[in-house]
Amino acid sequence: MVGGDLELADAHSLRASACIGSWQRRAPPDAFLSVPQVFLLLLQLLVTSGTLGYSLDNPLTYVRKDFVSGKPVKCDACQPGYYLRAHCTATQKSQCAPCPPGSFTAIWNYIDKCLRCGVCGLNEVVKKPCTASNDSQCACKDGYFFHPRYNMCTRHSECPSGQGVLTEGTAEKDTVCHTCPDGTFSKSSSARQNCTQHRSCSDVGLKTVLRGSSWHDSVCGSCEENNGRNSALKQITKCVLFLGLVVQIEFSCLAKPKDVEKKFVFF
Repeated sequence: MVGGDLELADAHSLRASACIGSWQRRAPPDAFLSVPQVFLLLLQLLVTSGTLGYSLDNPLTYVRKDFVSGKPVKCDACQPGYYLRAHCTATQKSQCAPCPPGSFTAIWNYIDKCLRCGVCGLNEVVKKPCTASNDSQCACKDGYFFHPRYNMCTRHSECPSGQGVLTEGTAEKDTVCHTCPDGTFSKSSSARQNCTQHRSCSDVGLKTVLRGSSWHDSVCGSCEENNGRNSALKQITKCVLFLGLVVQIEFSCLAKPKDVEKKFVFF
């Protein structure tokens, strides 16, 4: 492949790369190349690369047949942000036009329509807006990551109780969980919280009533609190017995005299 053939191959390659990614998006029928054309140009892209140092002083060129003279002519391609409005002829240069709002071309090209800007999908946000020379860039919104199996952004996994967050999720990776080691716990599901250290009862002058586990904290108490609870239980018990006695006496007063001895009971 030499001379004009190489330039033609480069132009086809760039035209193909400009179309990559657009075939998956919906657009009006006249806004894109057809799907078979895209795959054909993509195949051409695999043959040669179009990422050469082109500029306005050194533009990409391609060779085509002049319909008037029937001879091959070398045409200049259009710079990024523009599309080809009309091919060159033996007497006229190529005519390029800027991409209208909502469309783009990212590389030197000779396509007759700019590519439609991409639209971010479900649970995605715009990372970089679309310009005439670059497509929009999307990223998963906060709390989500791109799941390759589902080809979409999904919510970060939450670590259950008994496990903490070893590594928080990012826009590209899910949350990484680990079992809380000895002396730590996690009592709720979370995508951000790590394991928490158990409370030290001795540091606050208390006794350990219940030792902490991976899913709950230590429970502390004091001897004074236990004694107070016991005294309160005793008082409640006395009140219940007294109320029972009052009920018995009241019932006995309403009963017949001959039944008093049978139904009056002392505690």
